[in-house]
Amino acid sequence: MKKTIKAKYRTMTLVYILLFAAALVLVNFMASLLSNRLGLRYDMTAESLYALSDETVAMLQFVDQPIEITVFANEEELAETPLFVLPEQLRRYVSVGGGRLSVRYVDPDLNPALVAEFREIAPFIGRYSVAVQNTETQRAKVLLYTDLVEMTETFEIDRFLYSYDLRSEGEFNSAIHFVLSEQVAKAVILTGHEGDYRDVLEPYKGQIHSILTVANFDVEEIDFRNRPLPGDAGLVVVLPTSVDFSKEKIDELEAFLSRPDANTAAILFTMADQEPLPRLDEYLADWGLRLGPQIIYDVQTQIPQLLVPTVVDHDIFGKIAYTGEVIVDSARPLHLLWNANERGNRKIDRLMLSSISSYARDLNNPGTSYGKTHNDEDGPFVIGALGWQSNLNAGTHSRLAVLPGALINPGHDRFSNRQLMFQVCNYFSPSQYSVSIPPKSLDNPPLTLDDVTPFWVLLVAIPVAVMVLGIVVWVKRRHR
Repeated sequence: MKKTIKAKYRTMTLVYILLFAAALVLVNFMASLLSNRLGLRYDMTAESLYALSDETVAMLQFVDQPIEITVFANEEELAETPLFVLPEQLRRYVSVGGGRLSVRYVDPDLNPALVAEFREIAPFIGRYSVAVQNTETQRAKVLLYTDLVEMTETFEIDRFLYSYDLRSEGEFNSAIHFVLSEQVAKAVILTGHEGDYRDVLEPYKGQIHSILTVANFDVEEIDFRNRPLPGDAGLVVVLPTSVDFSKEKIDELEAFLSRPDANTAAILFTMADQEPLPRLDEYLADWGLRLGPQIIYDVQTQIPQLLVPTVVDHDIFGKIAYTGEVIVDSARPLHLLWNANERGNRKIDRLMLSSISSYARDLNNPGTSYGKTHNDEDGPFVIGALGWQSNLNAGTHSRLAVLPGALINPGHDRFSNRQLMFQVCNYFSPSQYSVSIPPKSLDNPPLTLDDVTPFWVLLVAIPVAVMVLGIVVWVKRRHR
């Protein structure tokens, strides 16, 4: 009788263990199903790498047109890069987007025609780029790898150290906002006055074109010698020039920056070896600025012409935070002609300064060495400035930024030059996405449950472990 009762209890124990294991499998299966179907995932990373911000979730509720996101890489290779977060992050975008967003992964080497299609708006598109397209209007924006991930390089003792920040959420939001916008601001790059700089400036032109596109501008290049400024232009970019503007073109530029019916802006880039340009120099003087006849050196850099300027805390740089050094290889000092920062309806803000260890030497007396002499002028110097003009009666304003051309040298992409120039262009863009999403550090190893891990850990490993443990207990009790 006792043996029969014991056998019954053992059988019931085994049945309960099996039922518990089956229930655990079922619960985990349903949890996994809800996770995949409804995006119910929990992010346990220190930086919440996968979690979408409240601002992003709110924005996605208003997406009312179909958007297709094309990642030019496959998920497996992304796992080996700082973009390992992208697949899970994009799954959450799709989940929250209510069926209006879709994602596809494309190998750029196997789909050259598709790459060529997007190359029209993004000359530097390549592997790890991401295209966001409104499939209803066909408006698209391409994000490069350098837009999604920012790398900071530091030197410590005998080696370089690299840290990475993920910027993808803010960039995706800006791109979605852009492709849904009914109107897009136009930026015009003026060509035709490069002269001796023509060949040198080709990569610079491509760089600023790419940055303007990422900053939500519709970009057009025009030969300013033979064509007028488009009436719908909101931003004009003047590349470094060795040929002076005619009086008519100066008047046209002034009329553009004095429009009473719209806010307008211009960015004028300079070169260290730029010859005097009387009409353009006179126009800058009207804004209270003069390009000094010197070149700036710095005794603390290994290459004296290489400057590491101080970026002033200003709204033009403050829309989206950035980190890292900005490098300027050669610059001229900008002299402020007014004692006060403001005169009449115009004022000047300093944007960039050379270091306190810098000095300026007359271009006409370069000397035989880079060592500082008693004839050199002590720094720091202004090398970037922003002029403002208020049209009080109309309630509009115009702005003129004067910056060293080295900021758009694509050879400096490993520094923060590109990101800084993106912020400048973004500042002038009425189509910018105004909510700032701070970058997330990738330096801490992530703790995450990916698509494979939940299946094997939650649905198989844990239930099997419980069942094996139960069987061991059952066998031990049976042999007592």
